[in-house]
Amino acid sequence: MATDPRPTPTHEPRTEPTDAFRYSMSSDETACEAVCNAVATVEGCSVLDLEPIAETVDTDSLDALFSPANRDERYHLTLRYAGYEVAITGDEVSVLSVS
Repeated sequence: MATDPRPTPTHEPRTEPTDAFRYSMSSDETACEAVCNAVATVEGCSVLDLEPIAETVDTDSLDALFSPANRDERYHLTLRYAGYEVAITGDEVSVLSVS
């Protein structure tokens, strides 16, 4: 009897809540700009009214990880920014209120 050589996952796959605000990154927008724009849209304010994103995450690394050449489903990152949980997958930013 053959056994499956793949490891068994030890955690449940993450699923996005259905009430998350979803924002699509444009091709000329950096990941940091997209995160700020998405949160500002949810907040109903200007991105200038938000705390600097550089206080939360290394902006160069975030932009490099989600550069236009790397925007596919292989990459997923979740962070807390401006009181929200923000998930980035491919070219989409999801914003969810933190309870």
